[in-house]
Amino acid sequence: MVSHRFTPQGVTMLALLSESHASIHTYPEAGSCFVDIFTCGHNADPECALASLVAAMRPSQVHRQTIDRGMPEHTLRRTPPS
Repeated sequence: MVSHRFTPQGVTMLALLSESHASIHTYPEAGSCFVDIFTCGHNADPECALASLVAAMRPSQVHRQTIDRGMPEHTLRRTPPS
């Protein structure tokens, strides 16, 4: 985990994991924070991670956007060498 505290307020934290990363950027002067949860593989659950953060931070509002970045099956097929 890497973090940086800003003066007079705010923090950025980044956690790198084997198949994912998560970051949080706080803006106390605006009463906001932004979270990015990026996962790969089949074992990670970004929805569970978000639920844990929401339960811990207890925000008054949550605006969520999920972007599926998976590759379509047809792009994973390999053509035999000719």
